[in-house]
Amino acid sequence: ACRLPAGLAEQMTSEALLETALDYPFNASMYVSSDLEGMFGKRAALAGNDALAELVTRPDAEEVIARALAAPAEAGEDPLRGVYLETFCAWLPELSRMAGV
Repeated sequence: ACRLPAGLAEQMTSEALLETALDYPFNASMYVSSDLEGMFGKRAALAGNDALAELVTRPDAEEVIARALAAPAEAGEDPLRGVYLETFCAWLPELSRMAGV
């Protein structure tokens, strides 16, 4: 129920992918780790979040995430949005490698 239809992620802009990745209801699973390097959490981040898995393959992913981090918070915004953005930014190089980029 949380997966994107086949082929849709590839058609989305990087900005739309980021917003979709941020809305993924199981993002908190990124912070569950059973190993020292946090690889379980990184694998969990890519496993079900189709939007994030596609975003990390994009050459503009870092720029898109940085712009979102720099934007002021909006009223009523999910308080975890900034936390997820910071995590996506910090993990981007490793997530990109894991995705085969």
